[in-house]
Amino acid sequence: MNRNGLAFRAACTGLIPLVFMVDFSGCATSARASQDLGPAPHLSADRTAARELGLVELHVGTEVELLMRGDSRIHGEFRGVERMSAERYAMHVDSVWASVAPESRPPAPGARVTIHPRRGKPWTGELIGYAFRGLEVLRDDRHTPVLVRFDQLSELSGAGDRVWTPATLDEEAAAGRLPAFSELVVRAYGEAQRIPLDRVLFVSYRTSSGQWIAGAIVGGLLGAVLVLYLIGHSMSHASQRCAGPPPVVSGW
Repeated sequence: MNRNGLAFRAACTGLIPLVFMVDFSGCATSARASQDLGPAPHLSADRTAARELGLVELHVGTEVELLMRGDSRIHGEFRGVERMSAERYAMHVDSVWASVAPESRPPAPGARVTIHPRRGKPWTGELIGYAFRGLEVLRDDRHTPVLVRFDQLSELSGAGDRVWTPATLDEEAAAGRLPAFSELVVRAYGEAQRIPLDRVLFVSYRTSSGQWIAGAIVGGLLGAVLVLYLIGHSMSHASQRCAGPPPVVSGW
């Protein structure tokens, strides 16, 4: 647990991935995790309802601090969300999997895979890469990339007998062993820093009143908007009040 008293991990209940935030007070909150950084609902239409769900949009120009795996921090100005180039993604995959035994790795980008959806018939294709709790596959019968969220899967299979369920894929993502092709861009130290999404544990942002609020990434729009699920804990205050039932963020 880090010095702010927060621990972040993803787990699963059945086939529904959850994000848990826990502090020293013993309070815990949870929300269904967003499955990707593709189109997410625009929250501006009803900001009051979004706040009640614990959701907030971060736009370009927001002052942020990222808590990274390993407990290091990056402080700067949020400049957007981008997709890595193919070359950069290949290097990132090698970096993430350098300490993971080959037999323990999920299918690698470029591998042939079979998608077993929760609804419909299995289909095959070439794995392009991993999104934020999802994967992108070049489907054989359509010859176009298809984004498959983990909650749409029954299982994923590749070469050999190994199969991957949404639960095991989400566990890999929570542990930082699933290389995502999206990255946050933060202006820090006088230049743009590009941080792979799977290296970030949570994001704190500075409000107009000067408070620092922490949140877990649950989705966003490539290029401009990052959506957070608020932990409900101001970084400038030591206590947190337990709330009622956790919100449900669905359809992302």
